[in-house]
Amino acid sequence: MRRFFWFVLLLLFVLLAACEPDTNDEGTSEPKLPPPDLPIAAHQAQKLEVGSTTEATLDPAGGSQRFGPTASGLDFTLSDADAPKRGSSSSEQETQTEALSAEEAAALLARLPDLPTADTADFALRAASLKPPLAGSDVQTPFPPNDTLPPPTAEALAQPSVLKVLRYQPQGVVADIPKLSVTFSSPMVPLTSVSEAHKGAVPLSLEPQLEGEWRWLDTKTLQFLPSKPLAMSTRFVVSAKKGTKSETGAILEEAFSWAFETPRINLTGTTPTGGDQELNPIIDLAFDQPIDARAVLNTVTVSDGSKTYGTRLLSQQRTPPGWATPGQSLAFELTQTLPKAANITVQVGPGTPSKAGPLLTETAPSFSFQTYGPF
Repeated sequence: MRRFFWFVLLLLFVLLAACEPDTNDEGTSEPKLPPPDLPIAAHQAQKLEVGSTTEATLDPAGGSQRFGPTASGLDFTLSDADAPKRGSSSSEQETQTEALSAEEAAALLARLPDLPTADTADFALRAASLKPPLAGSDVQTPFPPNDTLPPPTAEALAQPSVLKVLRYQPQGVVADIPKLSVTFSSPMVPLTSVSEAHKGAVPLSLEPQLEGEWRWLDTKTLQFLPSKPLAMSTRFVVSAKKGTKSETGAILEEAFSWAFETPRINLTGTTPTGGDQELNPIIDLAFDQPIDARAVLNTVTVSDGSKTYGTRLLSQQRTPPGWATPGQSLAFELTQTLPKAANITVQVGPGTPSKAGPLLTETAPSFSFQTYGPF
């Protein structure tokens, strides 16, 4: 950048010097042109005064032009780059070189570090094409085929003499029972139409009896479809009598039965809960099945750990809104006032009954609340 600045400045000086008009003999300022027969170099060799402080001189022999101050200031020299400098020989302008021998070149290259080797990998070939399918051949066989097998023996045709129950469902406690089924080891009905198979006697019994339909899925599997949901809190027993006979003559040697049941009543909501309750609270209980309020209240116990409190039904039962179903809740009060700052526990069951079925609860769910303390 600094060299460019000086070059521009020098160019400005040259332009100013070339455009400076000379004063002719008549006293007027006109540009002084060289005569037609005078060479440009000779004309430029004449001394040109630029102002009163700077002069420019062209050296025709050396091809250089020198600018400099007469008294003080900067001194510039312009010369042709291809022309040799004054006082220098052509040998100084050109650099003499000499080619290295093979041994010297090898020694110089040996000083260089080894080039890194590139990782090589096998060429990625595509998977081979599948072989063309082989031509098949037609195998001629008679139809129907020739009966070359020996006829079955009497032992092979003999049916088992003992009838068994292979599979049955449902089992255990089941909330939703869309159907029940049982599978025997031997055909129980002849291989005929479905309507004819349904006309035969059913080898099973169900207690308590339910409204629904018995039907055969095949000659060995019998299914029952109830027409309405099964009652809750109820145990059902399916049984087959001893001596039940199959179509092939197999006999059930021992009576067979299995049982399943629907869920028993469960406590789903309670009030009050938490602390700072009044001393004569009304207690609400909600269940998931219809109840007899008085029968359920007989299984409820209220105590503070050292004393049990009596209970009585409200004269007018209520249904807590939002979390209880009519006919499935119970509201009662205590016959005695609770002490202050007491932890009260309410226990329901065991043995809580349900109006939906005869089964009683086997567990005793409980909850607690606290009365307010003294002021």
